[in-house]
Amino acid sequence: MITWWQHIPEHLDPIVFSVGSFSLRWYAVFFLLGWGAAYGLARLRAKRGESPLRKDALADVFLWILFGAIAGARLGYGILYDRTLLAHPLSFVSPYAATGAWAGISGMSYFGGAIGVIVTAWFLARKRRLGFFAVTDFLVPLVPAAIFFGRLGNFFNLELVGRTTMSPFGMRFLWDAPGTLRYPSTLFEAFFEGVLLFVLFWHLRTRRLFPGALSALYLVAYGIMRFAMELFRAPEGFSAYGFDRWVTVGQLYALLSITAGISLLLILSSRRRKNGTLKR
Repeated sequence: MITWWQHIPEHLDPIVFSVGSFSLRWYAVFFLLGWGAAYGLARLRAKRGESPLRKDALADVFLWILFGAIAGARLGYGILYDRTLLAHPLSFVSPYAATGAWAGISGMSYFGGAIGVIVTAWFLARKRRLGFFAVTDFLVPLVPAAIFFGRLGNFFNLELVGRTTMSPFGMRFLWDAPGTLRYPSTLFEAFFEGVLLFVLFWHLRTRRLFPGALSALYLVAYGIMRFAMELFRAPEGFSAYGFDRWVTVGQLYALLSITAGISLLLILSSRRRKNGTLKR
């Protein structure tokens, strides 16, 4: 059983199928599955009367959220991680390499995607005359479902591999020296950032929390999970700020997420005490 587990990555092909120079990768499939899962859960919540948005408006709203997530994740990758892309702006949107060959759009940042969704939620809230936190609190319990499928996409795409380990639960990758094992870090993230956070926030959604509390708690909870998961994930081959000696780039952004969540909780709690309540 352990031997079978260790050799799983050797049998994976990141490409689903190819037609000429075009190739469909598993990451794209799982990314869309994640969006579909979040949309399906949103419709379920709307059916139960848990949505600030009308059920017939969800499809339009989630198309905008999909666009915001992709745009933010792509821009975030270049700004937060690999700044070499900034010298070639077309590389953010072009699926073709400099040689003209099809290369797909490679490089997505969760933190950039999160910012993209937040900005999109702000515009949607203004457009539909809703409170900003009414929208974000509604979206938060759905996000871990999308993360779960996204991390599975990373695993099938054979990317974001883990650190080397002597544990028998490690996995073998074709490009490593024979006998080398690595943590399946993306599977760890799929469970802790996806399944575990989904169970937690799906439960918290029914609690009587003040507006914005669920969103703030998510920033804290995801930051904690991401910081821990970075202990198993191999550091990126580049650094945005040169903090690699103390923390990984991902851990730095995780700490910022935790700080932002705690700060938001304190600010909203303080305003609530002063005003007695907060309007959505």
